[in-house]
Amino acid sequence: MPDPFLSEYCFEREYVSSQRVGEFYGAKVWREGNFVFLQCGDQQQRTLLARIDCYGYPADLPEVTFLDPATMKPSTEKKFWPPGLSPIKSSRGFGICLAGTRAYEEHHRGDRTRYSLSSLVEILILCCHGNRQRLSYSYGTKK
Repeated sequence: MPDPFLSEYCFEREYVSSQRVGEFYGAKVWREGNFVFLQCGDQQQRTLLARIDCYGYPADLPEVTFLDPATMKPSTEKKFWPPGLSPIKSSRGFGICLAGTRAYEEHHRGDRTRYSLSSLVEILILCCHGNRQRLSYSYGTKK
């Protein structure tokens, strides 16, 4: 089991970096316990709200789901998700099928692709902005 002090230290450091990434892209990033929230707009001027469950981070991959901003509850409705991304069933309900997340690892057994929390936040922002083409060059993900 990882040292709890070191885990919290790594999580806090990555959270601060994630806030800087959010500021760079004009997105809001905040933390409530083990959850990091990301609020940003998409190309259709909708507000998208992601919840990143960082329980066990950095030893465990984070789980990402999108919420209904009005209720702050997870939703599988497409209107609350970035274009081209869909929720898949996972051990904790449902999450985003994106490399570096718990749902992706469960769905694609054995693929433990890891990104820092700040890189994952940047990837999510780029997805929300519809810049998946840029991802294929920056992070080696496919369209």
